[in-house]
Order: sequence, then structure tokens, then C-alpha cells
Amino acid sequence: MAKASTALILAIDNTVPGRKLSGWQGHDRVFMHRSQIARGTRIVDFGRRNHGEEYEVIDIKTHVERPSGTVVTKSVGYVHKLTDDIIMRRVGRNSIKTVSFGRLSYSAVWRLK
Repeated sequence: MAKASTALILAIDNTVPGRKLSGWQGHDRVFMHRSQIARGTRIVDFGRRNHGEEYEVIDIKTHVERPSGTVVTKSVGYVHKLTDDIIMRRVGRNSIKTVSFGRLSYSAVWRLK
């Protein structure tokens, strides 16, 4: 069975900034800051397999090491560290995907909607 092709979404903006950029650039839809991710945030997959599919953040889990040496996973409302797990549900479907914030924020495959 042949998969229907989907139209590609333009992922770049060719406008030239009007001033010289330096320091903190503000919020970015591609290389996101931890303050931009919370439950309910919508993220678009620009990868080859699911191009244009939209996901919603349903949970964020952080890993905390106790003084005894055991690692505990806690559900939190916002991202604490690069190693935090972002659990996303595909909008319109029930498929769940877990991605670390480090991969989500440094990979240009994922974009904020």
C-alpha cells in the first residue's frame, strides 16, 4: 500500500535581520529554551517520516538522585535540565513519543508551533 505524499512545510525564513545580532536572541521556534516548554505546548515534527505532524506535550519528567544514590523520576510542570524527558502525544491520534529535552532543543527536526 503506497503512502500518500504530504506537502513539505517551508522551514526557513530568508529575511535578513535589520541590525547586528549579539547576546541573547530571545525565544526561538527551532532551538528552543527550556522556558518555552510546558504541558500543553504544541510541537511540529519536521522529520522525514512524520513531516508536519503535530504533537502536544502531556508530561515532563525529571530525574533526581537522592543522597542514598537511588534515582527517582518525578513529574514536573516545566523543564529543569537537558536530561528531562518530554512526553508528547500526537494530536488526533493516541501515539506517545518520549524525547529528552536535550534532543528536542538541539535538533532542528522539532519546532514550536
